[in-house]
Amino acid sequence: MKLLRSVGLLPLFICWFLVTPVHAQDAHDVAGFYRVKNVNDLGAQVRVTLEVRLANSGEADLSSAKLSLRSSLPARKDHGAIAPVALRPHGSASFTQDFTISRTEYEMWKKGARPSLSIRAQAAGGKTLTRTIKLSPIRAGEAK
Repeated sequence: MKLLRSVGLLPLFICWFLVTPVHAQDAHDVAGFYRVKNVNDLGAQVRVTLEVRLANSGEADLSSAKLSLRSSLPARKDHGAIAPVALRPHGSASFTQDFTISRTEYEMWKKGARPSLSIRAQAAGGKTLTRTIKLSPIRAGEAK
């Protein structure tokens, strides 16, 4: 049974290695994947429920990192903070959260634009690093 579950995760990990990771000075290597679970039309805006999976292949403990959803539009504003996520070295984490975005941005996602997360973390020596994680879509049929 464990072997079957491990094989089911294989496509996710293959995608993880194909995605360009985030490289920070203290070896943060983070890949992210997403799926839009629910969509609620609010007129000029859309309320979406995102399922997000993150994988940290680096040595850094990102448990205290601050995450936010970044806009795909040129203004690049944040759509809001993400509830705390424990992302340990060589670990993974997932979360599901609602966001309100513009209809324009949602239409861009439907045409292939990828949402991204901003991650802020403390580096060695107390320096704050900010990186962007471009999320890749979780394909239908991939393991949950």
